[in-house]
Amino acid sequence: MTEVSRIRTIKINGVNYTITTLGARQGIKRGTEILQMMAPILGAIMDDDTNATFADSTLFTEIAIHLATRIDSDKILEIVDELLSGLYRGSQSINYDEEFSARLEDLVQVIEFALRENFGGFFSNFFRAKGLEIPSLKELMERKDTSDLTLKEEFKEIQP
Repeated sequence: MTEVSRIRTIKINGVNYTITTLGARQGIKRGTEILQMMAPILGAIMDDDTNATFADSTLFTEIAIHLATRIDSDKILEIVDELLSGLYRGSQSINYDEEFSARLEDLVQVIEFALRENFGGFFSNFFRAKGLEIPSLKELMERKDTSDLTLKEEFKEIQP
């Protein structure tokens, strides 16, 4: 029987999806595997000669290249299968492959939720211990909006 404290629910497009978080042993195993997959990306970020920030487009290109060439899709599916093995839609147990057919955008939200609920503290504490503060996508977008606004304001000041 699953402990209530391991049950997590997210609402997507009016539908409640419920997952059961991994046990500690499986969480450590899968978290370590994810870190191993991310190591080349973290190395690219930390070794970047140009002192690029997360908002620099060249950095995202480098990350994309590392992702495309180094991450094993079978391993990703194995991890997702395990993360979503106890997935429910409302009170009904579902198979994510069938549920999200042609709705990958909703599946991505469920996977992000499962990753955050299972590994959020694990990864953020690990990165912090290594001196890395990884901004959220929302923070990156806010920075971009702010830098664009600054450029627009500077341009207005130059205009006669």
